Amino acid sequence: MGDRWNLRWESRGLKWRTGRLFSLVGVVNLLFIARWIIDDGVWITGGVYQLFTTAFLLAQFFFVSWLIMAIFNYFADIYAFKKHKGKHVDSSLITVLARIFGGLTIVILGIYVIEFMGFSISPILAGLGVGGLAVALAIRLYWKTLLMV
Repeated sequence: MGDRWNLRWESRGLKWRTGRLFSLVGVVNLLFIARWIIDDGVWITGGVYQLFTTAFLLAQFFFVSWLIMAIFNYFADIYAFKKHKGKHVDSSLITVLARIFGGLTIVILGIYVIEFMGFSISPILAGLGVGGLAVALAIRLYWKTLLMV
């Protein structure tokens, strides 16, 4: 659907290439409305309610994550295009930074979704921190000998 919107805008002389972004925004909004209807409009209880609510929440997370990555990549492309005065260039560093920032945003959003679903994320993060410290201390001598050579 996004490609169809891009073609329609290009036929009018606009070269924005935002069809995919608008498609993702539409899907996220449809999922939000469907989840809202399930929560407030339809009387569903028990396991069916839990199944639908969880499925729509995870689908929303997936499509919002995709939208976040698409937005970061879109702005990276615009920045590279404007920086080089309208020439399309290979700007790998800008693309990598956009993906790193998009990934970090998705991780933060994922932590929020896990907390929203009722799981306590604090023990998991504390365990990962202690585990990371243990791994860092364990490979310290390896890195020391590797860097000294």
